[in-house]
Formats: sequence, structure tokens, C-alpha cells
Amino acid sequence: MSLKHSFFLILSLIFLGACRESEKSKSQIQEVLPLNTVWLAEINDWEEVIAKKSNSRVLDLISQFESIESFHSHWRNAAELSNKDSLQDLMSSSQVYLAEILSGADRYNWLLILLNDDASAERLFQNFQKVDGIQSLEYSGEKIYQLKLNEKQDLYLYHSNDLYLISGDRIALEAAIRQKNSPTQVAENDRLRQIRESRNPRSPLNVYLNLKSWPDYLNTIGKLKAQFLADMGDWLLLDLDAETHDLIATGLLNHPETEAYFPQALASLRSDQIQAQKLIPVNLARWVHMSIGNIGQYQRAYEAQLEKAGTLKDHQEIIAKLPANVGSQLAGIIDSEMGTFQAGRAQNQAYEFAYFNFRDEELAAKTLEALSDSNFIEGYRGHVIRKLSPMNLLPRLYGSVFEAFHQPYYLIHKDYVLLGNQLAALKVVLNDILDSKTLDRSDSYLNLSNQLPGKAQVQIVYGIPEWLPNQKEALNNGLSEELESLQDSLQNLRWAILQLRADKDRSFVSAMIREEQAIKEKIVRQWSVQLEGQPSGAPQFLKNHNNQKLDIAIQDENHRLYLISRKGEVYWTKDLDGPIIGDIRQIDIYRNNKLQMVFNTANQLWVLDRLGRNVEGFPVKLKAESTAPVGVFNYDQARNYRLVVPCGPMLYNYDVEGKSVKGWNFKKAASDIVSEPQFFSVAGKDIIVCLTADGKLYQLNRRGEERFKVDEKIEELKTSFYLKAGESLKKSELIAGSNSGKMYVINPEGKVDALYLDRSHPASHLIYFEGRYIFSDGAQLFVKDDRMPFEASLEDDISVKPKAMILNNRFYTAAFSAGAEEIRLFNEEGNLVDGFPVFAQGPFDMGSLNRDKSLNIVTYSNDGTLICYRLR
Repeated sequence: MSLKHSFFLILSLIFLGACRESEKSKSQIQEVLPLNTVWLAEINDWEEVIAKKSNSRVLDLISQFESIESFHSHWRNAAELSNKDSLQDLMSSSQVYLAEILSGADRYNWLLILLNDDASAERLFQNFQKVDGIQSLEYSGEKIYQLKLNEKQDLYLYHSNDLYLISGDRIALEAAIRQKNSPTQVAENDRLRQIRESRNPRSPLNVYLNLKSWPDYLNTIGKLKAQFLADMGDWLLLDLDAETHDLIATGLLNHPETEAYFPQALASLRSDQIQAQKLIPVNLARWVHMSIGNIGQYQRAYEAQLEKAGTLKDHQEIIAKLPANVGSQLAGIIDSEMGTFQAGRAQNQAYEFAYFNFRDEELAAKTLEALSDSNFIEGYRGHVIRKLSPMNLLPRLYGSVFEAFHQPYYLIHKDYVLLGNQLAALKVVLNDILDSKTLDRSDSYLNLSNQLPGKAQVQIVYGIPEWLPNQKEALNNGLSEELESLQDSLQNLRWAILQLRADKDRSFVSAMIREEQAIKEKIVRQWSVQLEGQPSGAPQFLKNHNNQKLDIAIQDENHRLYLISRKGEVYWTKDLDGPIIGDIRQIDIYRNNKLQMVFNTANQLWVLDRLGRNVEGFPVKLKAESTAPVGVFNYDQARNYRLVVPCGPMLYNYDVEGKSVKGWNFKKAASDIVSEPQFFSVAGKDIIVCLTADGKLYQLNRRGEERFKVDEKIEELKTSFYLKAGESLKKSELIAGSNSGKMYVINPEGKVDALYLDRSHPASHLIYFEGRYIFSDGAQLFVKDDRMPFEASLEDDISVKPKAMILNNRFYTAAFSAGAEEIRLFNEEGNLVDGFPVFAQGPFDMGSLNRDKSLNIVTYSNDGTLICYRLR
């Protein structure tokens, strides 16, 4: 259901004010309800509805949709033109219904229906007819009143005996009048009458959905394809209630025996407790589960339903296109569960997965192998991945719920077969399963599901924070913009769940929407994207000057550079002459707040613009092979950049036109320069620092001349320096790690101290961040901090320098272990953040891609899958 109309039926009524149940009027709602009604809401206790809205977080969140204003503003403006109290009295003494009506080509409008046989109501309506500006119109011999509310809004009113009709659209009103005058009015809405007899009048609100009209309705308002709804029944009754954090619905789905509806194929099947939650990732967007009891019984019932619908012959012709006996082969292995789910996405496209459980693992493996592409087999984390050879095997055999699966990859995990359209995505989901990031480990999901019956032939679950972004491409522009504007408000809507237990002529429905405060410090997989080759080096976050967000740069084994958006969209790729040495830097060459990327390979100095194009003058062919990353200096923040490249024992200085800088007087070193030149400035005084292979530390001025000298050579120094700033440059200190595990503290004037931060734990990797010393020893991670020191550990040795950042005034640090294939993130208390460790086979970068309150970690697996995690 689209966002614009999902809860319009509930919340728009809230603005009507309180009403009490009155004596039944002579007219019945089915006598006047137009046949092209999409949904109908019937109010039993309006005062309770108002109270529920005031106390329900779910309704309060949903009430922020701007589209509700259409109904509300009509009513508010009408009340201003009349006696507000008298108008409220009319509402309070009436039976109140609100409907959504098709009122033209791809146009839907609301219709308010009041039934009231009280004489005072008629007098009130007659007084309303005297309001200034109201006009009398004719339709089929009936009188309609039109009230001009403002330049954009009209209100149309009609009264006959105990019937009052009000709408903002004349066509919707006329449709109800035609139905009232129809000689077959009762027969036409007989099924609505029948299902209304089953409603719970004690429920504050009953809602009826005309499922036959919903495919066109959803396609019009949101470009959503939902033909399956028309195959589920004719009318769906929902008795609605609300609690503080939940919107609850129970009801009936009507599918008369005289017609063919899909739930009839499930009616005779056993429904068991659902077990597949151990396969479904916690970051699911949508999950459709079917308990089929027995696959042979299900197939027979499904074919009987198709025969009843007159489509069995078409189905058999489709089956005939598959390899002989494939249906019986699968029936020989499938047990009692099957389904599909969406989890993760790339470029706003959700990844689709399917599953079924089996009776015998050896038989299942053998049967599926016989149906697999013999040219493809791959191993991953102890599992064998193959690819099905027959096209559209699952949808042809088992229907439209599997329509997305044309020739999927699959693997066997425990007692399930897991299938996916994307090889990389299938691996990522397997990571989640192996790392216990599944619904059976989620207290949030278990608390939700335990409040429903549990045994059902069909269960549909939406993880709303993951599902909503997938709908943006499908929605029309107006709804997409509305969704974007309400994103923050909707973030606490966590789950929507529906269970269906089928019977021959009706199905029993239980549903719930749950609001849940966002879990702090919970990691979820946001998206993944497949690169053309195995990644090389570490991903790197770069600023996007167009939207002030962050993008990701990564290079693969073929030296191809990728720029990828924060949503996982590949902007462009560019082939380079070799691997990038060190990090990419960003500069503003033209001083127009548009950023370029600077980096070097062994043989060239590159500058690329936002679109991946070479900036004029670049690449520059280096005079010798580079031995360290380029240093990029922005003296005095004047954007008069200098690009200094170490090439063996020389430092070459270039300007942003790719030309050598005059006046640069660096003298050839005794050995190769092995560190990136770094620029530090304190109180207007600055130095350029770099290190040679034989341990000489250079501290240079802007002309490349030595400003301070350190007499001793420190061969064991590692190649990154941190500045611990003092009152002046001379009172500041350079900090660096070493191969011995000592930390070196170097005063610019030449004094050198070396010490162990922890004598029992030499520092293998060291960073200095915001007054904290962060280092590792083997698998252990240490944070030395006057405020809150801690130590933690990974499963195997930490492979590269840890990373650290401040987000929402909280400190986080993370480390990667190639041996353990994991990343762990710790908060400032030293606690492992919920959801970690996460699977990784390569280094990572971390930051806030959206430049908001969320932390992102981007890493990869060796098969070329770039993975983005989000901390929320």
C-alpha cells in the first residue's frame, strides 16, 4: 500500500471530532456505496478512536503525512463557514463512514457518508444550504449543493431522507447517487454486506478493502504492481485497534467458493510454527513465508485452484517447457516451508532471495546438482555455490511469489536451500547467517511474532526502515518526495507483519504495525555492490561537493578506480597505470568549492575532476619511480596547493598545473624517502616532515630546506606522524610508532624520546586521535585515555592501523583482522557495538556517508563485493 493512502482512512477521520453511536438508520451503507470503492472505514466508537490516537505512537507518527491535509483542510474550511458546533453535532449523532472512490481516469477522492434519520440533522443541513456562496446543481433529477471554500477547494453536499453525502469531488458524490438509485444496489454489494456481518462492533474502527480494485489503485498512486491482491479474495475486513506502540488488526479475507482465489489452495494444508527465521537477516525489507505442510498436497491443491480459475491448461503448458519430471524431482526433496525475502540493495534495487527446506540433505544436493549449470561452481565460507540451469524453474512450478527468480544461484545451509539472483548478494546473506545476524536472534522480531498466533499458512513481514527506501523508484514523484520529507519521522516505525490462516471460503487475518525507538549502536548492512575485480587496498571516503555528503573510492586488482555513491551507485570507473600509493587527497584547484582528487601511482601523478576526467596538465609522468604517497599542502589555507612526490631519494614539488615549482631547494637524500611528506603548522609556524629508509627524519621549510635537524637516525620508525600541538611549534611534539613497539616523541628542535605505552604490550599499530593513544598488540586493542581507557580484543591479529572518529559527541574505534575475517567496532566505554563483529576480508573506512548521525563502515570480500554497514 502506498504511503500516501496507507493510513489516510484512519487518520483523516481523527479530524472529524468525537461522535457517539446512534440508533440505526433505515438506509444501509451497501445501498449507497459506489462499486468503484477502494476502501471503506466504519466508525463504531469515535471517542475511543480519538483517545487511541492521542496515546498511540504509531498513529501519531503516521499522522505527519502531508496528504492527510486534503480531507482535513476541506472539513476545516467548511466548519469555518458554518456553525462549527452544529456541524459537530451532525457528526456526533450519525453513523459515519469514509470511503476512497475512483472518480475518473486515474483519479481517486474521498467520500464521507453519514446516515442519520434525526429531524434535527435535516434542519441543520437545511441551515447549511443557506451559507453565503453555496450553489444548487442538478444531477439525474437530484439536487446537489456546491460550496466554494477557496480558489482551490469546493465542497459538494447531498441529502436524501436519512442519507448525507459530502465530498471534495463532484464525480465521487454522483457515483454514490447512482448507486442509491440503482435497482440492483443490494445485490451488487452483497459480498460487502456478508463480510460486514462478521465485523467486531466493539472494535473502534472497521476497515473494508475492495481487493479487486487495489491493483489499479496502487498502480495509479504509486506505480506499484500488486495483481496478486485481486487473486486473494474480494473483500478484506480488518477490525482495527491501537496501543501505545502498536497498530493491531484482526479480520477476515473473503474468497467465496464459487470463484477461484489463491488462499483456497492453502485451505487443506497443515500450518506449523515457522522455523525459517533462522535464515532471514535482521536487515530484511520484505519476507513472504509459506507453510505448505506437504509439497505434493500443495501442488495438487494449487492445480485444483488453477483449474477452478480456468488457467490450469496455461500452467501445464508453462511446466512443459521445463526439463522432464523436474516437478516431481523437486517434490521429492522439498519439505514444509518455502518463501522469498528482500535484504540489502544496490543502486536502490533490492536483492531478492528464495528458500525452501528439504527432507534429506544428500538427496537434495544430488537432485539440485543434476539441475545445475555444470560450468559454474564456487566455494565460499565452507559452502558450495551452484547455479540452476532451467530458466524460471521456481515461478513456473510454484507461482508468482517466485517471479523474480529466473536462473538463481543457490547453496545448501543446514536443512535449507537458499537461492539468490546475485552471486555477491547471496554471499553477503550467508555472512549474516554465519554471523548470527538473523531474526531468530532478534529480540525485537521475536517479541513481535510472539504476539500473533504463530501457526499460519502465510506470513508477510516488512522491515519498514529497510523497505521504505526500496519504494522510492516505484513511487510517482509526489509520493517519493513525501516519503523523503517524512523519512526522519518514520524511522521509528520498525515492523509490519501479517499472518493468514486459510479456510475454504474465508481466511483469518492477524496483522500488526509496531513502533520501536531506534536502537542505538546497532549495526545493519545497508547495501552491497559487485566490483568488476577483486578490491585492492582500502576503501576511502571522499567529500561530494554537489550534495555535501560522502562518496567511496576503491581500486581493484586490475588498477581500475571506482567512485561509488553513498547509496551504492557506481558513478564511474577509470583505468589507471598501477595501484594508487597511499590515500587520495582532495583539493579545490579553481577556488569554486568544487573538489578534485589527487593521488599518485608509481610512475604518474594524477588529478581527476568529479566526473573522473583528467584535469588539464595531468597525469604528470614522474622523473623516477615513486617510493611513497604524494603530500598535498594547502599553505595558509589559501588554496595555493603544492603537490610533493617522493621519488627515491628526491622530493619533487608540482603546482596544480602539473609544473615544477620554482624555488624548491630540496637536496638529494642519502637513501629513498619512504613516507608521505606531511605538513604541520602551529601558531603560524610550519614544517614538512618525511622519513628516509635509513631512518633520517627530515623537517623542512616551504622551500624544501631543513628547518630543524635530528642528529640520530631512527631506522625503526614507521612512516606516519601525528602532531601533538603545543603553544608553539617548538613546544609541540611529533608522535610516531616503530617496529620495536615503542612510541617515539620527537620535538621539532631535535629531542627524541622513546617509550612503551604498555611494557607488556608493544604497539604494532599506533594512531594518535583527539588526545587518545590507540594501538594494537597482536589481537588486542588498547585505548590510552585519561578519561576512559579500555582494552579489547579480536579473534586474530589486527592487520592494519585501527580507525577512530567522534560521532554525536561519542568516541568510536574500529579494527580489522584479516586472519579472523572480521571488523569490530567499540564505543567510548570499550563495549563492542551490537551487531559486531561483521564479516570482512579487506580493510575499511569509516565515517558518516550522509553527514548525519549515522556511522558507516565500508569494507569488502575477496570476490569483489563492496559492503556498506550502517550504525544507527
